[in-house]
Amino acid sequence: MMSGARQIPRKVKGHQCLYFDAEFGSSADWFLLNCLGPGVPYSSFGILNSASSRTGVDDFYDDVPDVDVAMDEPRDGLVVKLLETFSPYVISYSSVLVSMYRYETATVLGRQIPLKILLPHGYQLTKRPIVFHIGEIGEQNADFRFKMDFAEYMVSRDSVIYVFADIRGSGNRGNKLVQSVAGQPGTREVEDLKELVWYMDRKWGVVTSNVGLVGTGYGGYVVLRALADQAGIFSCGVAISPIVDWKLASSVRAEKVLGLPQSNPLAYESSNMLKRANLLANSHLLIFQGMQDRIIHPQHSIALNQAAIDDGLLLSNIQTVYYPDQDHALTNKFSKRHMFQNARNFLQKCVNGGIQSSVPVTI
Repeated sequence: MMSGARQIPRKVKGHQCLYFDAEFGSSADWFLLNCLGPGVPYSSFGILNSASSRTGVDDFYDDVPDVDVAMDEPRDGLVVKLLETFSPYVISYSSVLVSMYRYETATVLGRQIPLKILLPHGYQLTKRPIVFHIGEIGEQNADFRFKMDFAEYMVSRDSVIYVFADIRGSGNRGNKLVQSVAGQPGTREVEDLKELVWYMDRKWGVVTSNVGLVGTGYGGYVVLRALADQAGIFSCGVAISPIVDWKLASSVRAEKVLGLPQSNPLAYESSNMLKRANLLANSHLLIFQGMQDRIIHPQHSIALNQAAIDDGLLLSNIQTVYYPDQDHALTNKFSKRHMFQNARNFLQKCVNGGIQSSVPVTI
C-alpha cells in the first residue's frame, strides 16, 4: 500500500521508500517492512519493545546512510534493524532507474489525475511521441512500485514518453473513481485520455500526431474503444488478451461493469466491439493472445479477426499474434521477449509515422 497521503514529488531519489507494506508476526511484537519502490525493493526488520530507547532507531539510520526508510517520526520503543544490506551497485542502479520517472498531477475536466511519466535517461519532457498505459479496472497505475516491464524496456531504447495515468476506473483512489465507469466501459476512460493528450501538448509541447496505447484485458478493451472512437488522436495500440464482446466475458467480470445481461441488454450491445470493428479502419492495432488464457478466452480475439475480415479491413489495421501454449500473463520468457520486441517495433514505427497501409484481409 502507498505510504499515507502526501504531495506527489516531481522527482524522487532512487533510495527513497515511497511504496511499502508490512507483515506482522503472530505475537505482533515484530514486523517485516517491505519497501517496494521506487528503487530496488528491500526489507527491514522491526521490533516493538516498550523497554527500548530511541537509540536503536538512531543507530539504524547511522548504519545505513544511503537509505531513507519512509516511516513516520520514530517513537520511543521502536527499534528497527536492517534485514538486508545494500551494495553500492544496487543503490546506483536504483538511482539510474528512478531518474527515468517523473510524477505530475494533471488537472483535467475539473479533476486531478496523477501521472507517472517515464522518460529516456537524461531527457526532458519536450517534443516527443507519447505512449499511454491503460491498466485493468480497479488498478492503480501512477504509483511508486518498482517495476521492470514493457514500459521500462521501451523507454530505455526509444525516444518516447511513456505515461501511466490514474484515469476514471483506476483503483486505490476511492470507490467513486472506480465506479464512475459502471454501465459504460471505455467511454469515460477515452474522454480522460483525450484530455490528457491536450493537457500534455499545452504544457510540454509533446508530439500529438501519433499517440500510442498499451493495455491488457480490460485495458485492451479501452485501447480498442479509443482507436474506434478517437482515431484522429490515437493512431495505434497494443492490446494483450483484450475483451471484445462482453457477452463472452466471465460473468464476474462483465456483471461488475454492466450488470446482468437481461437487465441491461442495450449496454452489452453498445459495448460490443464486434459491432464497431469497421471503425478501426483508420487505426493500427496489434493484438497478443495466449491460446491457454482462462481469464479472457481466445474467442474474443478470434471473433474480432473474423469481424475485420467481414468488414474488409486492411492487414495493417488489425494484426494478431497467437501463442499456442501461453496463458493470460504470457509467462514463458521466450514468448514474453517475442511480445516485447514486436510491440516495441510496432509502436516505435507507429508513433513516428512509419506504418503504411497494407492489402485487405481476405479469406
